[in-house]
Amino acid sequence: MSILVREDGHDALILAGRASGASGLCVHICRNDTRMASLADAVAFFDPSLTILKFPAWDCQPYDRVSPSTDVVSERLLSLSLALENPAKTVLFTTVNACLQKVLPSHALTQQTIDLAKDASVDVQTLRSQLVALGYLHVSTVRDVGEFAIRGGLIDIFPAGMAEPVRLDLFGDVLESLKHFDPMSQRTTGVASRLLLPPVREVLLDEESIQRFRQGYRQLAPQVDNDPLYQAVASGQRYPGIEHWQPLFTPDLQPLLSLLQPAAVTLDVGWQQVAAQRDAEINDYYQARVAVLRDKGNRNAPYYPLPPASLYVSKEESERSLSELKALELQTDGGITAIPSFTTVQADSLYAAVLDFARTQQQEKRK
Repeated sequence: MSILVREDGHDALILAGRASGASGLCVHICRNDTRMASLADAVAFFDPSLTILKFPAWDCQPYDRVSPSTDVVSERLLSLSLALENPAKTVLFTTVNACLQKVLPSHALTQQTIDLAKDASVDVQTLRSQLVALGYLHVSTVRDVGEFAIRGGLIDIFPAGMAEPVRLDLFGDVLESLKHFDPMSQRTTGVASRLLLPPVREVLLDEESIQRFRQGYRQLAPQVDNDPLYQAVASGQRYPGIEHWQPLFTPDLQPLLSLLQPAAVTLDVGWQQVAAQRDAEINDYYQARVAVLRDKGNRNAPYYPLPPASLYVSKEESERSLSELKALELQTDGGITAIPSFTTVQADSLYAAVLDFARTQQQEKRK
């Protein structure tokens, strides 16, 4: 099913109308990050009652030697946690690139998220161990996302996806208050009654995951004695680009749309061309890594890439999935129902008119 839009605000009105009338989570797949940011802002403007989440792709290339940034990873994990916890009246905006990469399964997200509430009992040492396991870094003073500091009964944490850190004030083992604060001035900027702490890394190092990595990596590499990646992980340390071997740590990764079901899915104008290009890029990067391995003269640290299907979803697979989900595709022309002119509608009635039009199209199953 498809519907005609113009990318000057009509598309945002249509999406806001669908989300307002939906009973569960809505997901819109954008062409790129720029489009995701602008469309998310526009939908939030048309319906401020909606919860708007963004799930970006990693900000590094496939089969790279660097890791995605902490800011991007934290936003991804927080958005998934919130979407799974409370899908009603929520719109998750993502990109084609993000949809073509598999993600952590729901049990990994829910089991690994720390939930803190005012007046709850908190054991400091247990919380410290939990934060380290989720990828948070213990520092003396919190400045950046993914850091925490402990000073007696005060615990500062910079959670994933938040603009400011949070200070936990404990009286004994009782959490008396949760306060947002400016990391530069240390002044309180707000209060909270609850705090969700999802992981800040998509690869978590515990005994089980390290053992799975070691077993899987030995099947890729002919020898591991001088392999810096293997040696770092075996000793419980992170290594740049470790996320590109994520399936070895978490074997049950799944496509994003499978994780978020049931959800009402819409597709951006031109998404198929972007998906085809990304699919080709992934395979090109993989073949380039394989070619370097075959080069006997290469003296760089070895890079043993996993097959694309282990971490990525092919364009054909995504198309089949979207067809099964009956995703609605936004289009700009060609054999589908045109949007009527709303230029004569009074400003205070504009949103209601567009919402009524969108619902009529859905009820009549018209294109």
